[in-house]
Amino acid sequence: IIEIGALKIDSEGYEHTFQTFVAPLSPISDKIRKITGISNEMIIGAPLLKPVLTQLIDFIGDATLVAHNADFDIPWLLTNSIRHHIPLKTNKSICTLKWARQQKESSCSLGALTKKYGIAHSNAHRALADSVATKEIFFILDSKNIVPRPIKPISDFNTLSENLKDR
Repeated sequence: IIEIGALKIDSEGYEHTFQTFVAPLSPISDKIRKITGISNEMIIGAPLLKPVLTQLIDFIGDATLVAHNADFDIPWLLTNSIRHHIPLKTNKSICTLKWARQQKESSCSLGALTKKYGIAHSNAHRALADSVATKEIFFILDSKNIVPRPIKPISDFNTLSENLKDR
């Protein structure tokens, strides 16, 4: 984890954001730099993962977690919260990738969906930019009302995360 970004909409409809780089355990590879645009120079002085996770989990509170490919993102969050003994609440999750597939979108990647629906996504693969794009996709899929939101408790990811925590 080299960057964490999240967006939250409160009960009055106001958006709040959380974004920070995270000090990695090893230098950023050329492959990751090419995908994200994040260089080793950008993360100099970045905080360690544990305090960032504490802040993120406080930011999340009891909100429903919406992610594009929750089966990838949520286990990372859970595994690291288990490793650092920072408990999550009993949140629920919604996967916009799974939801797009259920709604028979022709191509379900975040990039394809943002292109199809004209959503600006100039910083693809950056944490907050992907969060903003996912929010837009969520509202588009929700407005279609074709299939219900695929809500899943994050506890469904516990077994996988427990197995990953020691790796």
